[in-house]
This record gives sequence, structure tokens and C-alpha cells, in this order.
Amino acid sequence: MEEILNTSVLDEMFEDRSEKLSRYLIKDNAEYVEKEKEMSDKLKELLKYVPGEHYKALENEIEEFLFDHVMYMSEFWCEKYYKIGFADGLNVKKEIQTELEGLDNEQNVG
Repeated sequence: MEEILNTSVLDEMFEDRSEKLSRYLIKDNAEYVEKEKEMSDKLKELLKYVPGEHYKALENEIEEFLFDHVMYMSEFWCEKYYKIGFADGLNVKKEIQTELEGLDNEQNVG
């Protein structure tokens, strides 16, 4: 498993596919849009405590920080799960091959 998690080929595959997939999923996902609105509303609520002259600058800074942080955490965990899924797929393939070989051996003996 550790070998698969450290494979650069999987890193490249993830990079190639993740951006397209995330754009597709986010674009049409009502739950994501709702959570984003909740976060935006909470941000605006907190910013009420900031003096007017600093409000806009701070709002932009916080939104940028949150976006970068959420994207980093998403990519970090998605990449790990992508690799684990790939490893699981290989394991399932091995198990199926073993089962099929066992069935072939039973049919050839019988």
C-alpha cells in the first residue's frame, strides 16, 4: 500500500483529473452552494465588528484565505483517497483473478 501512496504516476493522474472533476461537481452541487452561502453569511456577520475603513480589505483577505485553505484541504484529502481507491481497485482485481483461477482449477479437476 505504501508503494502505491508514493507513486508519482498516481500524482500526475490525480492532478490531471481533479480540477476537471471538482469544477464539474461544484458547479451543479446545491449542497456546496448552500454551504458556501452559509460561510459567506457568517463572514459578513463577523465583519460587522470591523470599522468601516477596514471592512472591505478584511473581507477580501478572509474570503481569499478561506478559499485557499478549503481548496488545499480538499485536494490534500482527495489525493489520498484517490490513491487508496486505486490500491483497493488493484486488490479487488487480484482477488477476482484468484477466485477465477480457483474456479478454473475446480472445473478442470472435475
